[in-house]
Amino acid sequence: MTARHRASCGCGQLTITAEGAPAGAALCFCTACRKRTWTHFGTQARWPAGKVEAAGQATVWRRVGDHGTPFDFRFCPVCGTTLWYTSALDPSFVGIAAGCFDDPNGFAPAVSVYDSRRPDWLGLPETLERRG
Repeated sequence: MTARHRASCGCGQLTITAEGAPAGAALCFCTACRKRTWTHFGTQARWPAGKVEAAGQATVWRRVGDHGTPFDFRFCPVCGTTLWYTSALDPSFVGIAAGCFDDPNGFAPAVSVYDSRRPDWLGLPETLERRG
């Protein structure tokens, strides 16, 4: 039986379910993720687009990333939770906010993106690959 992972917004109106193991998970310290999460970084897990199914009403907001790549963020129009995103660079994958999963265990990040922007006080495991 293939595992199914459900994530939802704060009010529960918007959900997304991913099938199987994620293709990867990362921490991101870019400006967009900091502003999107209202904290120092975003954490997301990625699945092939064909392995996810969304339910509920989502609003799309396009943000251009720090390197010029457009990202389409889907968020709940009721509570404002950003639940998932797609990238114009690689639309075959869907990134889901790891903190929104019913059970966030099992999505340990392997990569720290924009690591040079990580706050000095925030230590990370030495095993994490660091980019940027």
